[in-house]
Amino acid sequence: MTSLLPSIVTALFLGVVVAQAPSEWTCDPSYYDANDECHCNCGVYDPDCDVQPVCYCGNAGICGICISKKFISFNDTFVNLKNQLTGSIPSEIGMLSSLTTLELQNNHLTGSIPSEIGMLSSLQFLELQNNHLTGSIPSEIGMLSSLLFL
Repeated sequence: MTSLLPSIVTALFLGVVVAQAPSEWTCDPSYYDANDECHCNCGVYDPDCDVQPVCYCGNAGICGICISKKFISFNDTFVNLKNQLTGSIPSEIGMLSSLTTLELQNNHLTGSIPSEIGMLSSLQFLELQNNHLTGSIPSEIGMLSSLLFL
């Protein structure tokens, strides 16, 4: 605790608020809620993921994105997040190139469907019904040649 005291005093003097990492945090404590980038796989959710949904590799070396505090690895092929989500679908969803199934139905998602969904070339099943999405279906979805169910 005494080793933290000089940095806390310096932060207070400079007017900087330093978030203290919870005990479950497994990454470098200075990464927690540091307004730098989203850190995944660090034991607990990083509040930086609320601002930047793309997660960088944590201690486990797994990268991905966060949607409404739910982590999805870039290596995942199947995602089923029914009844768990609020907010919007980030455009970074297009980075999940391994996905074959994306089930986001029965949530409270808002906003429009990002056109980047059209980058999911392996996608076979896409379920977005029963949300609060607005706008039209992006034409890029028509480029998904593997899509079997929409």
